[in-house]
Amino acid sequence: MGDIRAKIIALRNMIEERGASEAEAMAALAKADKLMTEHGLTEADLEVAEAKRDMKEGEFQYGIKSEHPCSKFCVAMIAKFCGVKAWYSVASRSSNAFGFNGDVEMFEFLVKLVHDSMNREWKGYLKDNPPRPGVSRHREYWSFMLGMAERINTKLIDLMSAREVSPSTGTDLVVKKMELVEAGMKEMLPELRLKKATNRGIMADGSAMNEGRKAGDRVNLNRPIKNGPGGRKAIGA
Repeated sequence: MGDIRAKIIALRNMIEERGASEAEAMAALAKADKLMTEHGLTEADLEVAEAKRDMKEGEFQYGIKSEHPCSKFCVAMIAKFCGVKAWYSVASRSSNAFGFNGDVEMFEFLVKLVHDSMNREWKGYLKDNPPRPGVSRHREYWSFMLGMAERINTKLIDLMSAREVSPSTGTDLVVKKMELVEAGMKEMLPELRLKKATNRGIMADGSAMNEGRKAGDRVNLNRPIKNGPGGRKAIGA
């Protein structure tokens, strides 16, 4: 897993240096998926895994009092994509995750990427869209973020579907891996008690929500995916 950890750091540094637009965020997700496919855990790795050696807890702190839309709308899918267990900590205002070391680091990277991308795209929306009578900025904000999150989650689902065709990253391996993660959580975080999250519905503004989707609609979803060696689908760089 040393290879994937080094490449995650390199990918994180590249994004942080130049910022992440919606298109760049989607490209980074594709590269992240390629890293996880090429360097992820194998069945042999799982057979010899030890929680205290191979697993850890990680977090991304949002630095705001209210829950960020990244946490509300995207973290659950990011966690599934990375193969970790995730939860929101009200005390530390953070998205936390537990799993294999490289997967947790990928989770932290992707949560930060999506968080920063959402904030940046919202600033662009504010610049290009003056206030409208009868529509509060608060409503526009959550509507825009909901539309953007919908697009990001769809991208993650597409990438996971492409993975399932490979025996090395297929459903059976994912199930076995998550069983080990859950056992590791009980061993290393015995005091942790998770509650099922409840989200209130949003009376979305259609215009703002569509603007959130448009940022993602400009990205060609099919272009990065190509047939790799042995007929496997790989994500192009």
